[in-house]
Amino acid sequence: MLDTILEDEVLLDAYSRAVTAAVERAGPAVVHVAVRGKHGGGAGSGVVVSPDGLVPAERPGD
Repeated sequence: MLDTILEDEVLLDAYSRAVTAAVERAGPAVVHVAVRGKHGGGAGSGVVVSPDGLVPAERPGD
């Protein structure tokens, strides 16, 4: 049983390192978008997809 617990801890530690590395790499590309206009507003999130800062977006209902 102790072997199983230690093995689980090793796997969890490896998973935690992988998730942390992914967040550190992708985090700077994640953006929050907030829009206000005459007829209301909205918010969402997106990802920067090019070096010049392009963030694809869609309008609800399109």
